[in-house]
Amino acid sequence: RIAADLAARMGFDADDTAVIVTLVRHHLLLPDTATRRDLDDPDVIGEVAAIAGSVDVLDLLHELTIADSLATGPTVSTEWRFSLINDLADRVRGAMAGRPIPEPPELSEQQRVALNPRLLHTNKCRLRSPSFVPGEGREHSVAAVSKAFPCTNECARREGTAPQGTLPGAELAFPEP
Repeated sequence: RIAADLAARMGFDADDTAVIVTLVRHHLLLPDTATRRDLDDPDVIGEVAAIAGSVDVLDLLHELTIADSLATGPTVSTEWRFSLINDLADRVRGAMAGRPIPEPPELSEQQRVALNPRLLHTNKCRLRSPSFVPGEGREHSVAAVSKAFPCTNECARREGTAPQGTLPGAELAFPEP
């Protein structure tokens, strides 16, 4: 509302005011999407394209994102973030130009298992992994490692699924009821 009022007072026409409002409203769209969403998901690319509405607005959002990141400081202006933001902008620009959105790559068996919520047994078991000291092990709750590894041994077998081998040298211990 403020951006629209100011743009009108400054003499911008209705089309330019709409662009300014979009830029203000969605100034974090590209960095948030690039760093938090799956860029291989065609729906994500479609959502960003729909919000931008045109290649011109997308380009302005892209430049605004880069300038904002540089002005914010080195913690948000990393090469990694810029590569993700640039990749997202390129994918959306391609989709807006009519190029097909690439299908997501096939997931490996380990990735499919990791994404299966039935296999992420938070607080149901504890993982005992080998430590660096021979003869000793460290216990970690599965919650601490579930983002990196599915629970694939006895706990997953209790649920009737899961291939072996994701956590070599690890075994699961279940608390007494």
